[in-house]
Amino acid sequence: MDTLQINPPTRRGYKYVLVLINDFSRFNRIYLLSEKAQAEERIKTYLLEIKNKLDITPTYLHMDRRGEFSSQLFLNHLATQGIYLERGLHESPQTNGVSESFNKTLLSKIRCLLGQSNIPILYWDEADLHTSLLLNMLSHKNLNMESPITVLKRKNFSIEPEIDLHRLVPFGIRITTKIVKPTSKIVPGGEVLWELTFERYSNGLRMLNLETGKIQV
Repeated sequence: MDTLQINPPTRRGYKYVLVLINDFSRFNRIYLLSEKAQAEERIKTYLLEIKNKLDITPTYLHMDRRGEFSSQLFLNHLATQGIYLERGLHESPQTNGVSESFNKTLLSKIRCLLGQSNIPILYWDEADLHTSLLLNMLSHKNLNMESPITVLKRKNFSIEPEIDLHRLVPFGIRITTKIVKPTSKIVPGGEVLWELTFERYSNGLRMLNLETGKIQV
């Protein structure tokens, strides 16, 4: 696990991304953070979700030695859950190689998604969520070309609903929605929206109105 700072802050004030990766399946979960100090609570939330849905508790959490995730309250919480904190060597980020590699891929794909769409950079958080979804759904060379979702599903370890690949749409694609009850016969035929990504735990698509900044599902 790792935290990644991304500038500029998003419209919703997010500055950091908490990256959590299952080493066995390469399944990732990301959390958007406005402050780095929020990371420990998000990790605890994720561990609780795994416990509630699968009735299991991870044995190890691996990270580097940059001083993150080191408050005594957090360490005590892990200890009471029987979770061992495994840290890489000092000044050796390569010992946290899975997360470091994921971070590079994440940033690269965020740049690509924003670059090929009309979505402003202040919505990088939406591109971040979409990238996380894609990486969980698409095949991985270290998984015999299976997807992380497929690997977890075969082991009955899925914690998120599976999304049909055929329902994936390009990030930032422009659509026009139908106005059910137009206020005038001469108003434009519908509302112009840009598709972003799927809402977590849902098959609903998040759509952005660039004029108002409003996101709807």
